[in-house]
Amino acid sequence: MRNPSRPTLTKLTLGLGLCCAAVAASAQTLVLDLVDANASPITVNAQGHILGYQQSWPCGNPTLCAPQTLPAVWRDGQALRLPTQVGLSAAPAALSPSGMAVGSLTDYGSTAKAVVWQFNGTSYGIQELGQLGLAQSAATAVDQQERVIGYALTPMVSTKPFVWTAASGMTDLSTQGYPASRPWRISPQGWVVADAHRYRLGDPSTVTSLPVPPTGYRAPTGQSLRINDSGDLAGVLLTTSSSSNLGGMHRWLDASQQWQALGEHCPCAMWASAAWKPMPPSWARGWVAPSWHKAPAANPRRCRSGSQRLTPRWVWFPRQDVMPKVVMWLPSPWAQ
Repeated sequence: MRNPSRPTLTKLTLGLGLCCAAVAASAQTLVLDLVDANASPITVNAQGHILGYQQSWPCGNPTLCAPQTLPAVWRDGQALRLPTQVGLSAAPAALSPSGMAVGSLTDYGSTAKAVVWQFNGTSYGIQELGQLGLAQSAATAVDQQERVIGYALTPMVSTKPFVWTAASGMTDLSTQGYPASRPWRISPQGWVVADAHRYRLGDPSTVTSLPVPPTGYRAPTGQSLRINDSGDLAGVLLTTSSSSNLGGMHRWLDASQQWQALGEHCPCAMWASAAWKPMPPSWARGWVAPSWHKAPAANPRRCRSGSQRLTPRWVWFPRQDVMPKVVMWLPSPWAQ
């Protein structure tokens, strides 16, 4: 029996351009494949492997016991659990093209350890990456070459960004000419967006500050943005209005040095999570935008009237010659 309050994990083979922003795409075939009825996604790679969380009930009956929510990678429709350590929870963050997962083990308090989960042909094993002599660490993203980025820190004392590879181990990026701030995302070919900067791995001369936001918007942070191989950025920019957290999708086009608005402000009370993420290289023109927000009763035109549940919205502009795959939550009723 499926828990009705839990999102459904679905694999989407999509070619339908949704006209929620100023990019046009012709209609294509839409196919939904149910992957897991009691799971929620984090991300998907170009092979169709899905990183997310799977929910189960130890007693076998959702009405009689609390559920367990455990991280997993779905490969060919099969959920493979990511191992952890006693007393720690797994917090996966990203997935490489080969299906290597990266993230951290944490007690959500004083302990956090950057890790990778490697697929050995039948299951996943875990490897700790190190902490650069500091108290905690976390891996945040991985590129096509399986260069893992993240940061180590001792709270209120020191922060060190790192890159890790299987061949070279962990390297402190702050000793290589990069800013001592947390890197959050990486493009397939190694462009990184950090707290207040962006740069390309292997070339410290590319370090630049994040662009100044358009008039009327707050400065973005690296954690809220995505970056592609051209150094373009995309994400939700919040307005400077003190009365609400209205936000709108924007992208920074590096070639023209301009921000581009991608639709109206979302008339919603709170953005719980919203970010644009570039697709893998074969989907170079595609962007996917998951946004979860509470829907106030005051705006039934865009948000479901009276609903206070988190509801998903996806916006995607795919290439015409590719049949891509992506993770999607099945949508709840939405007023057009």
